[in-house]
Amino acid sequence: MDFEKELDIIWQEVHKVTYCYRVHMEIRLQMDKDDILLNRMNDNSEFWRTILYSLQTSYIAGLGRLFDKSTDVLSVNKFLNNCIKNYKIFSLDSLKNRRTSNGNSSPSWLKEFLDRAFIPEQRDFKPLQAKIKQAQKLFEKKMKPIRDRVVAHNIEPNGSSRSELFSKYNSADLDDVLHALNVVCESLWELYHNGKMPDLTSYDELRISNLKKEVANILSMVQGNA
Repeated sequence: MDFEKELDIIWQEVHKVTYCYRVHMEIRLQMDKDDILLNRMNDNSEFWRTILYSLQTSYIAGLGRLFDKSTDVLSVNKFLNNCIKNYKIFSLDSLKNRRTSNGNSSPSWLKEFLDRAFIPEQRDFKPLQAKIKQAQKLFEKKMKPIRDRVVAHNIEPNGSSRSELFSKYNSADLDDVLHALNVVCESLWELYHNGKMPDLTSYDELRISNLKKEVANILSMVQGNA
């Protein structure tokens, strides 16, 4: 297993999905609370419809890839299963080798670092599996129908309307799914590189905060220059 390569593929997809969703929601939030901004955006309404549509289809399609059950793709479940099968990559010796790969085999901090390291057994991955399983169930119940019948295919005229499909999930559902994906990826990275016990309660949202600022900056220019 090439852990770093597989994690990079999965985490990049998680980042893209998270960013597209957050930008989409931030634009909608600002539109709803600022009538002046909304009027400015309506001057170029087709452009903004295209932006919002593209962001929404991107994060729904990305979730479809992350939770894909096909055997020939790298989904988040397959990546996690690979970690469990190859859990020895998280061993103390492997961690030591990674932290001394620069040629210095005995740095002064190494013993204390290794003494504090959390070295997992296969059973220690069960909470991560449960977190992803819960997120997958939520995705399949609330969002997969949209992915299958709107994003990937056109629904039949006699089928459920698009509005009915979209009404089945809300922002809290997506927040829960994205939280699970982000905490699992971050926990595995910390476990592999720093020997830290997985923390499934929170993840670093600094990038999200910066992203919201960027969206606010763009929309303020739209409001001021239109």
